[in-house]
Amino acid sequence: MKKLGSALSTSLLIALAAGCASGTTTAAPTSSPAPATSTSSTPSVTPSPTQTPCSEISTLASENLTQAELSGNDREWTQASSHLNTLITFMEERPECFTSTQLANLGELKSMTEKFDALIQAQQAETENESTGFQAQRHSGKGDKVLRLKGVDQPVIVKFTHDGSSNFAINSLDENGDETDLLVNTIGDYQGTVLAGMREGSSPAAFKIQADGPWTVEIKDVLEARTWPESRITGKGDDVLIIPGTVEGFTVMTAEHSGESNFVIHAYTQDREELLVNEIGKYTGEVTLPNGTAMVRIEADGKWTLVRD
Repeated sequence: MKKLGSALSTSLLIALAAGCASGTTTAAPTSSPAPATSTSSTPSVTPSPTQTPCSEISTLASENLTQAELSGNDREWTQASSHLNTLITFMEERPECFTSTQLANLGELKSMTEKFDALIQAQQAETENESTGFQAQRHSGKGDKVLRLKGVDQPVIVKFTHDGSSNFAINSLDENGDETDLLVNTIGDYQGTVLAGMREGSSPAAFKIQADGPWTVEIKDVLEARTWPESRITGKGDDVLIIPGTVEGFTVMTAEHSGESNFVIHAYTQDREELLVNEIGKYTGEVTLPNGTAMVRIEADGKWTLVRD
């Protein structure tokens, strides 16, 4: 990840620092406290700009600029963004306290906060990957292919897409090259998310892809599956759902399907898999969700709706 010095231009730092140190209407007091050298305990200072003299605005702007630089160099992107946003607030609400040169850099400061926000998101994604121990993978190709996988040693969700007119089938292969699961078997275009590696020892070592057109494969940790937090959820085609907190007690689920092909629903608890629905074409019915259900897998070719009481 970039440090602040490589993202915030030296000329901008000099222009802002020089102006903030001198002020525009009143010089900053010589007795003002020196900027802190540690970012962890120095919050962004946000007094009411409209009630603060320009002399104090100038001092506070200088402090926030310094703290933004220190935070950036320490990879504390959230604090760096907070300090820059405080500085931007000062400049927008009290422009008379800044020089025209400083105000001309306002756009670049806003651009910097956007860069910090992007770094924050990247840092969060990196932390999530470290916590799950799995790095998301994306592959693409065209036609038949045996796609060898690396680092897939746990349950995962896999999103497949296909743009073609003939058979599109995906088989999961073990480390010996033997077929273990038929994940997708359809004709023509396809887009859906399936589950792989749920059974012990079934983590895929490769996918055998049969296709006549271009395809994509996106592999993610199973915990990144779509969540089913409320009673009702809708979708289309194959999907995997996580139920936050799991199902407790006697729970009835109503399922509807408007497609023409297979409509299959599996429920997963901590220790077992249970087939709930296995029909073809349109379907409306009620089933019970097993106590402790944490995940639901849907196979469908049309739109579906699930409602749990």
